[in-house]
Amino acid sequence: MIETVKYDTGVTGDYMRLMQDEEYLRECGIREGIQQGIQQGIQQSIIELLETHAPNSDELSSKIKEQEDVEILKCWLQYAAKTDSVEEFMNIM
Repeated sequence: MIETVKYDTGVTGDYMRLMQDEEYLRECGIREGIQQGIQQGIQQSIIELLETHAPNSDELSSKIKEQEDVEILKCWLQYAAKTDSVEEFMNIM
């Protein structure tokens, strides 16, 4: 036998706010994950491009991996693609 469930606006409102908060947090997490993936991909590309000239030092690799600003990393990626040496790249950084 199915009983009628009483509608409670307070509980329903609280539930809806909770669902919105969870959706917001999920969206933020996804966006952060995408942003972090882009950042790491650019960092790795810079390191690999520079390795075509010479093995990278741990110091240089660390400095590249510490940079979190994607716009700066994009500039560095362009420099890495155009540079003739690791030293030249480091001077531009």
